[in-house]
Amino acid sequence: MSTDVTSSSSNAIQVIAKFSDKEKVVFNALKNSLYPGAKDESVLMVLDYCSAAKLDPMQKPVHIVPMNVKTGRKDANNKDIYEWRDVIMPGIGQYRTNAVNTKVHAGTTEPEFGEDVTENFPEEKVTDYYNNNSSKTRPALKLTYPRWCKVTVKRKMEDGTVIEFTAKELWKENYATLAKDSSQPNAMWQKRPYAQLAKCTEAQALRKAFPEFGAQPTAEEMEGKNIDYETYVEITEPTVSLSSFEKIVETLTPLGIKVSYKDGYAIATGGKITSSQATLNSLGFKFEDNQFKCKCTQPQSQLPAPSVPVSSEPNKKQAQSDLFENPVINSMDSLFLFADELGLTLSDEFKMQKQDYIGISGGNTDGLDEKLIGAGFAKSPQGKWIRPIADLKK
Repeated sequence: MSTDVTSSSSNAIQVIAKFSDKEKVVFNALKNSLYPGAKDESVLMVLDYCSAAKLDPMQKPVHIVPMNVKTGRKDANNKDIYEWRDVIMPGIGQYRTNAVNTKVHAGTTEPEFGEDVTENFPEEKVTDYYNNNSSKTRPALKLTYPRWCKVTVKRKMEDGTVIEFTAKELWKENYATLAKDSSQPNAMWQKRPYAQLAKCTEAQALRKAFPEFGAQPTAEEMEGKNIDYETYVEITEPTVSLSSFEKIVETLTPLGIKVSYKDGYAIATGGKITSSQATLNSLGFKFEDNQFKCKCTQPQSQLPAPSVPVSSEPNKKQAQSDLFENPVINSMDSLFLFADELGLTLSDEFKMQKQDYIGISGGNTDGLDEKLIGAGFAKSPQGKWIRPIADLKK
């Protein structure tokens, strides 16, 4: 069965401290290369899972899937409280490897799809958590998808007979929705309606042909199904990190907006503020005391000089060596690839101040600020990472 992370960070630190030098090398490789951005305790769960199943963790046989789990507690409005937990689940690649290792796997057919269905999903009334909890309408969606998919896995029996195990899955029974109260498919199922269904169907066929694998669903099957971005925003008090004053100046100056610093706040003034509301909101600005202001770090020019000169050259070299430090994000495909490499899940598209955005709905963004900013993301007023997508090719 899947394993959810319950150990604390302090326990993880204690466990890692007892690792041998070789174990630390493996842990660091997993943490920095295969599961970038993952929590220490989540990587430990990967090691535990692989050890129990006799798998090589360096082959990345399992995935860390963020899940929105009901806690059993209620909030002040008597609503169920959910919390994010990382769940360790096998990938379909591991199912394929297991099948080959049995020596009786006789092949898997290419996915066969049923007739195309074009469906008009109706518009939906939702709460806009990016705009002062105001009501908004999620626009209607028109999507073409395959009615069904069929995959056959062949297994060679002891007498030499080859038996076929066929799975047929319906798109309507497998797709993941935007939220619990939505009927619209999420971003991944909108973008890849055929590929997502093919993965689910192949996993089911492999389980039928090789029941010794167990009945656990794969990460590909569960991706997005238990992640409710809007519910998560509603029930979780966001932790908002302070914006860099220099970053604010760098972002707003090209827009003709002047930025000054006073008592821990960046103050924005200028004639183009009205037309730049989306950018101001993404940086955390609010209209208070008859002015647009945002909590921020103290300007570097006002900080005391360090007693020992610090060279920025090592940081520069490190940035140059980082594959995702300056990613080229010019299409939705490259954005999804960027998020996948960092173990992040993208939300559905939404509008804010008449501009289209996409957000980070799952995964651990700790320590990824520079990478996300380099890819065009910024923090919303609620502390969520969002990005305008007008510049991206569909």
